[in-house]
Amino acid sequence: MSQKLRQSPELKQLKEDLQRQIRSGEVRHIRLLGEPGIGKTRFALELTDSDDFASVKIYVQGGQAMIHNSLLNELIQPDDRRVALLVVDECSQRDVASIWNVLKAKSDRIKLISIYHGEDSTLDDQTRCVEFPRTDNNEIVAILTDHGVGRNEAGRWADFCEGCPRVAHAVGANLSSNSADLLTSPTTSLVRDRFLDGYAANETDLHEMRKLVLRHIALFERFGFESPVEDEARCIQKMIQRHDPAVTWAKFCDAIAFWRSRKEIQGATTLYITPGLLHVFLFKDFWKRYGNGFDIAEEMGRMPNALKGWFSAMLKHAHECKHASDSIAKLLGPQGPYTEGTF
Repeated sequence: MSQKLRQSPELKQLKEDLQRQIRSGEVRHIRLLGEPGIGKTRFALELTDSDDFASVKIYVQGGQAMIHNSLLNELIQPDDRRVALLVVDECSQRDVASIWNVLKAKSDRIKLISIYHGEDSTLDDQTRCVEFPRTDNNEIVAILTDHGVGRNEAGRWADFCEGCPRVAHAVGANLSSNSADLLTSPTTSLVRDRFLDGYAANETDLHEMRKLVLRHIALFERFGFESPVEDEARCIQKMIQRHDPAVTWAKFCDAIAFWRSRKEIQGATTLYITPGLLHVFLFKDFWKRYGNGFDIAEEMGRMPNALKGWFSAMLKHAHECKHASDSIAKLLGPQGPYTEGTF
């Protein structure tokens, strides 16, 4: 939050419109939705930074933290006259329903801004849902140059940030320190954790299974999931099941639905991981964790032809992964698919 703020004219106009609506009482609940790392929290704090909001603003990290806070119960008491503007981050649709159902029946002295990174269908006559846009590429370039990155170099790396300020700041910090690996600094580590785990520690068996699925998916530039290319997804699920027999097709689909709701996986018929640098990190993480027992030639022999192409496209990132390099040697040997000359 201490980094210099970069906002497009469109975001500045959105900020002014939302401030006007809160002040006028036209809306009492603003729901900010969008992908992880694109600046929703920073925007909400800037939105409420004026003198008339700052004195009544209360920021809470997590919907459950708000629900179980005694303050919420105090504010809704009939004899309470305090004015409050609640900013609740990481607030799921279930949590915001619980909070807003309590608040909306009260007087307009209590207003709410809720923030979430997943899918949402909140609908209410006193609520405005805002799908927060990705940051313009020019603003991403500006973030990188703020870190001392040359403009031409910044323009090249901006594409990898895919409209995500959080990633841009991490990349800029690494480039300015001449890091040999953009994915190893403590700052970037925190970025990765936020994408995969959110704000709260999430160490359940279910979440670990979902991350297992995501790491395997990262082996492919993209993959077919819906008909007529569903066979690609089923091939990946069988690959994962050889690693962990508990990952059935149903559990695989549940993991895909979870990551799509979090927007780390996007697409319709064909899916892909975003942002690109998270994809590369997960690819490298796969080889670090599971590469010793992974035979590229053997696995490619099981893949549909199109999936082989998506798999091969990611191998350009394997130069630092010894297990991958060893397996590629087998791929190019007499047992690999290249010997027939058809691939």
